[in-house]
Amino acid sequence: MEHVSEEQIVMWCSAEDCDLFGDPSTANKIVKIHDLVINFGDLSVEEFRNQEHAHALLEGDRFRVPRVHSFFQKDGVGYLTMDHIDGREISCGDEEDLERVAAFLAELHLCNGETPGPAGGGQSRGLMWPQGEPPSFASIAEMEKFVNDNLSVPQLRCSMPERLTFCHLDVAPRNLLVTTDGKLGY
Repeated sequence: MEHVSEEQIVMWCSAEDCDLFGDPSTANKIVKIHDLVINFGDLSVEEFRNQEHAHALLEGDRFRVPRVHSFFQKDGVGYLTMDHIDGREISCGDEEDLERVAAFLAELHLCNGETPGPAGGGQSRGLMWPQGEPPSFASIAEMEKFVNDNLSVPQLRCSMPERLTFCHLDVAPRNLLVTTDGKLGY
């Protein structure tokens, strides 16, 4: 599909008979339309940038990372459109699958940066960060201060490394698959 309008995407995702792809009990939903998937729900532009960054870093001989096409928000819902990758969910009981995941995480560990937070900047979101006002960090020292100021045990202190690692932050079977040609898809 060449170009799909934002209105068309919202219509597909809000249709009562939309073809939900993946686990329908999750907060964010995924709809498959032709060769695209549309992830929608509580999504941010930072997720879009992270996905672009992961595609640029990892897409290749060993891993499949979908190419993202667009992101927009409408009425408090984020819509992220990307290529569909065909495959099966990984199995935690399959040694080959676990080796694929370990190789993927090791490859991510090699992707370093000096600025904390999402690729391309922005607010840090997830379990470690406040939900209402997600923080943004300009430096490692700023993130270290934020973490130390918010520890529940004040006498504990953490120190951050000089170089940071690109992280997935939601490594779960529902987010990883094995493609028909044996690559790990993310």
